[in-house]
Amino acid sequence: MPTEIFCPHCQQSFEVNELQSTQQVNCPTCQRLLPTASLPPVVQAVNPYAEAQQAVQARASVFTPSASSPSYDPALRMLLPIDRSLWAIAAGYFGLFSVLCFPAPISIILGVVALRDIKKSNGQKHGAGRAWFGIVMGCLFSILPLVFWLLIAIEQGMR
Repeated sequence: MPTEIFCPHCQQSFEVNELQSTQQVNCPTCQRLLPTASLPPVVQAVNPYAEAQQAVQARASVFTPSASSPSYDPALRMLLPIDRSLWAIAAGYFGLFSVLCFPAPISIILGVVALRDIKKSNGQKHGAGRAWFGIVMGCLFSILPLVFWLLIAIEQGMR
């Protein structure tokens, strides 16, 4: 029948069989050599430090930014370019200035480059909304002057 023992070094419990209970064994977690005869058997497979370790890990995760769970305020992330692709930022600004019509094709190009950059980063960079904004505004203000020019040409042809 296996006996469950507790490693005092890494605070993990593990099972040893009857033959190993009279020898020394390596802890499977920390790989330290343990004399099993001197270790008390664990009545329950409960780590007495588990609750404290979970609390420390929870506190540490709040201060450690990661790609999957950012520690920044969502409103702050929306306003500041935190983890944003620089191409997406440029596409967004050129999308704003595309109202002047001449930066419109540039914003389309920058938006496409930004989307490719975001896709290559495997979730490390954000900013797809800004990139799409640049593409849409660039398309809109690239087509709009052509439509006005066409309407003016049709109107003058009717006179």
